Amino acid sequence: MNIIFSLFLFSLVFAQTLRIDAIEFSLGKFHRQANMLHPYSQQHAFKSFILPTNADDLKTFSVEQSKTHYSIFFTNLIDLFMMMDQISQTTGNKIQILNMTAHGTPGGLLIPRDPERMKSVECFQWKRSVTEPDGKVYEDYYKFSTIENLKAYEELSKEDHAPLFRCISGHKDWAIAMEQVPRLKTQFSHDAQIHFISCLVGKGELGFKFTESILKTSISIPDSQRVQASQELGLGDWSMDQGMGFWTFLDQEQYSFDFKNYPLFKEDALFKQHGNITTSEFIHGKIKTGVIKDADFLSVEKDLRPISD
Repeated sequence: MNIIFSLFLFSLVFAQTLRIDAIEFSLGKFHRQANMLHPYSQQHAFKSFILPTNADDLKTFSVEQSKTHYSIFFTNLIDLFMMMDQISQTTGNKIQILNMTAHGTPGGLLIPRDPERMKSVECFQWKRSVTEPDGKVYEDYYKFSTIENLKAYEELSKEDHAPLFRCISGHKDWAIAMEQVPRLKTQFSHDAQIHFISCLVGKGELGFKFTESILKTSISIPDSQRVQASQELGLGDWSMDQGMGFWTFLDQEQYSFDFKNYPLFKEDALFKQHGNITTSEFIHGKIKTGVIKDADFLSVEKDLRPISD
């Protein structure tokens, strides 16, 4: 009995966990172009987000950064979840950190849920973005949001659910994809964190509902897991070496200056502000949702900053 108990303790002490960076193809292309123009250091938060040069635009695949760190370049949720499950099974390690990066909207991600939806007419714009040349993807990243778009995001964040659009994956799409790969819910560690490195996903009532639902549907045994998503537009280019920064509308003068200069400078760090991060976490088996206020950035590493109501 003592030997068995000792082996059990040994396994707890030396057990390894995984970090998985899940990168939607167009953002992988963006980082590939940015890295060519402004080489990323080995310590850069988004070094592992750079799409390899020989990538197939429409085939999900993984890159082993280290024995405990993998990048997955993906096209849809179900293929991503299958790849995550495969990596966890193959390595025998639980997933502690999932960094999920895709273009976002309040309460959702601008990606198809499954291969079938990838083929839909509604995903035409998305499909074009993942097949365009890197230089075009890079230039498009620096197009500034219009006032009309900012107002539309604000209104959308107050809705009960994400738009019923086949190329937006809201919390119900996440749950459906999880059901297709049921073992994945058991592959997250007791202290796992899911970080949405995306614009606006945590904004408003819709953002709160999204983070709570993702936490509830992704974890089989509640402990101290958490889900995080930005309430603001995200800034994550070559100049943001610590993680994703934030931008929000302050006043017309600031907006006019940024609207004019952001596409010219192409350097996110010059325009970044503090932002709020919607965070849902398990505490004693129950979900608490609050905000990490006035944050410098949304981290790709484990984040233990306290949340407030």
